Amino acid sequence: MDSGIDAFYESERQRQDSYKAAKWLDLPNGQHTGRDYTHILPGSEWRKNLIPECVDAIESYFDQEKIAFHDQLANLLSSQAACINFFSAPGSDSDILTVWNNAVGPDRGIREVYVEELLEKADAHSEDQEGWRSFWRERYGL
Repeated sequence: MDSGIDAFYESERQRQDSYKAAKWLDLPNGQHTGRDYTHILPGSEWRKNLIPECVDAIESYFDQEKIAFHDQLANLLSSQAACINFFSAPGSDSDILTVWNNAVGPDRGIREVYVEELLEKADAHSEDQEGWRSFWRERYGL
């Protein structure tokens, strides 16, 4: 691995291997595509990858909102687990929508914030600012 992202991935994988070995000594490796990996928990142990104080509320919220956990939630490198833990950390409101609404306002969803960001970038880098704005508005139905 020679690129910066590959080096970062490898260092994080090694860090998670060490964490798993120290935290859960007797826990076997998890599998992906039929192979054992030291940075993956057994599939039935995916809850260990979430903040223990929040896991019940998270599971209930995902069930209620019909949100699917992805199939790699037991992977200690899971971006979904990292995001869930970030938005559900102790001391914050464990209702993810409340956290979002507190950050950006109750009338704006992720799509609107993302498109607004794109529009700002288009304005800064385009002579045809209105053309870019029209394109993104049409594409995202704004």
